[in-house]
Amino acid sequence: MFARKARPTGTARILVNTANLHTGGGVAVATSFVAELAQMPGVASRVTVLASSEVDANVRTMGVDVLAFADYIACDLRGAAAAWQRKPVRFRDFDVVFTVFGPLYAPVFRARNIMGFAQPWIVYPHNDAYALLPRGERLRTRVKFEVLAAAFAMADVLVVEQEHVRAGLRRRALFRRKRIEVVPSVVDSVYFDRSRWEPLELPPADGRLRLGVVASNYPHKNLAVFPEVKRLLRDRHGLEADFLVTFSEADWARCSDDFRASVVNVGTLALPQCPTLNSQLDGVVLPTLLECYSATPIEALAARTPLFASDRPFVRDTVGDYARYFDPLDPSNIADVIAEYFLHPQDRWSEEADEGFRHVSDGYSARERAQLFVELWGESAAHVRGPTAEPADAGVGV
Repeated sequence: MFARKARPTGTARILVNTANLHTGGGVAVATSFVAELAQMPGVASRVTVLASSEVDANVRTMGVDVLAFADYIACDLRGAAAAWQRKPVRFRDFDVVFTVFGPLYAPVFRARNIMGFAQPWIVYPHNDAYALLPRGERLRTRVKFEVLAAAFAMADVLVVEQEHVRAGLRRRALFRRKRIEVVPSVVDSVYFDRSRWEPLELPPADGRLRLGVVASNYPHKNLAVFPEVKRLLRDRHGLEADFLVTFSEADWARCSDDFRASVVNVGTLALPQCPTLNSQLDGVVLPTLLECYSATPIEALAARTPLFASDRPFVRDTVGDYARYFDPLDPSNIADVIAEYFLHPQDRWSEEADEGFRHVSDGYSARERAQLFVELWGESAAHVRGPTAEPADAGVGV
């Protein structure tokens, strides 16, 4: 699938690679970023985009003008095999190759290689999530992420979403001398424009609480705790609740019978459906054990939905006092915190919701985040071309 235009001469050549993103928040972030770039005409006309099938489907759903780009190509790169996979473009033909979330296994040769980084298992190799894995799986997981770390080490520049991630990478010898930039994540602009929300059919609540989260079924998300929390809410607190998740069919099929009997799967969502779901939940529940950054907390606040989340620094650093915190390793505590809120409703919720919404709204916008990346490209393109090259701002609009 191509959308091709003649490229202006004398400009920096930028490749935005999202072809390796197929699940989870990475698809949403990439979709948001591509959508913003398409609305920056001085930039988009000089950028080639590789979009995975999943990113492309979201982009098309949102009506993004892909003809704004110099080239827009839908293709899929999967895992380490991508290093040998035939590709629709030659990476060495670009001044900058920006992979929204790495790693990128394929060599880029002369281009400046920039990768987004969001692999908490690499930053925190000793973590609570390992205890959830079978013994043999723990070793395979450690080996897997050491291989991933080596792939990330090939980047000229890594981009992370929070300072604690940069600090964690600096503790590892592989990344001690690596240039690492912090570009904060944001809530996509679709959350602030209800006219762009896509409908989502949910099963009737019939008086039960609707709790849940937009997330993929990664082990560190700790979503396997939902059935036990549901039972505790009913048996100890007299609260009936439905827990909703957004798993792919393959991930859902791998869940236990108990999980599938206790939890409702609404399936994977297009980006414009995420605020629809969040706004229809009585509470967003995030029991995660490990993150570099999760957009779930700020998206809950943007939807004005109560947030119940793990008492972990990566959540507190993002939303501070705008969440109700629990111990993610203790289902009883999770149920108690949720029940305390719903059994003792607070008159201040409307005020709290407004404060949380303002907290999110006062941060970077999706457009401002895109501009930060564009500035980084301009600097990197100048680095590739050298001091006698045409100024980078002629190519990327910075």
